[in-house]
Formats: sequence, C-alpha cells, structure tokens
Amino acid sequence: MLRKEESLPGQLKKWFSQSGSQFVLILLAFSVALNVMFYLQLRGLRHDHSDEGQHVPPPLQIGERVPDLDALQLDSSRSKVVLQESKLLLVFSKDCPACQANFHNWTALEQEVGPGNVLYISVNPLEEARKYAQARRIEDRTILFADVHQARQAFKIARIPQTILVHDNQVRAIQLGVLNPGLVEQLSQVWHDWKDQRPSSAQAGDESATSAN
Repeated sequence: MLRKEESLPGQLKKWFSQSGSQFVLILLAFSVALNVMFYLQLRGLRHDHSDEGQHVPPPLQIGERVPDLDALQLDSSRSKVVLQESKLLLVFSKDCPACQANFHNWTALEQEVGPGNVLYISVNPLEEARKYAQARRIEDRTILFADVHQARQAFKIARIPQTILVHDNQVRAIQLGVLNPGLVEQLSQVWHDWKDQRPSSAQAGDESATSAN
C-alpha cells in the first residue's frame, strides 16, 4: 500500500511546530540554569557562617572603607544606599539559628539608634526575604544585596549574622555572631559617639565589641 506524501506546507508547519517546541524547551532550561546558579550563590552566603573546615575570608575591619550599597528592594526595584551618613547594617538569613537569636538584641539596638538608621540585609532569595520581613514587620527597612559579587568582595559577607556600623563609608564597628546585652550597649555607645563626632573609647580600644565570635 502506497504511503501518501505529505504536502510541502504541511511539512513546513510540522517542522516549525517541532522547532518552536524545542526553542521553548531551550529557553526554559536556560532560565532554570540561571535561577539555580543564583540560588547556589545565595546558598553559599547563607551557609558560610559555619566554617565547615573550609577557608573563610576575613570580615571587614574597623577603618576599612566600603562603597555605597547596591540594594534590591522587596518590591523588586533596585536602588543605591548611600553610606556617607551613619547606618547600622544587620546581615541575616531566615535559615540561620544565630541570626534568629540576634533579633531580640537587634531590636534593642534599633530602639537605641532609631529605625530610620537601620537596614536589615537578607541573604535569602527575594520571595523568601519578603515573606520573612513581613512576618517580622521589618519590611520597610529590609533589603537584599543586588550584586552578590559586591556582597562577597566589597562587604566580605561570608559569615552571618553580622552587625556592622558604617559612617562616612567607613566601618566604625563590626560584630560577627550572636550579640549579648553588653555588646548592644557598647555598639550603642559607639553609634552615639560617632553621631556626636566625639572619640569613643569603645570604638578605639574595646575589641570585645568589634571582634568575631
């Protein structure tokens, strides 16, 4: 029995249909690959707070200069946070137990310096960060790093949580790990001294307020 040959228009239609499906699949695969790469970058930031036997780069040091921060807002817009004025940067992840332990003392520190001077910086993906910030009622002052490279290179975020006091684009105090009420008081004193443009004994000589745990 003879097989009926398919017309040329039919062959072309079939070919374009198959090619279109393949193109869509390629686009989907590329999109998934990009999202996986971005997730792995963020995952690296989230879980580097434990050394796990690997080399962890040193954190920022007092006196080190930092650029203005490229921020991703919770509404998906991007902005630049100018760090010439005094800012308290609180870097956290919703998956980090030490970060959760810090929120009580961060709240106390925030009351000391004023909510308008505080930025919570999440290293979670955007949607997770948005939901968590809403649950914590800090969505009006929560951002993400828009540039993971800047987070790692300029701000040296490899371990969390971090409490960083910045004034005039310069690190004035930094604490890695869990805060305690004594450190909250010392950081608060550093803050007020710098706001008043007076030398601070806590900033100048108290290593317990500025060293990693």
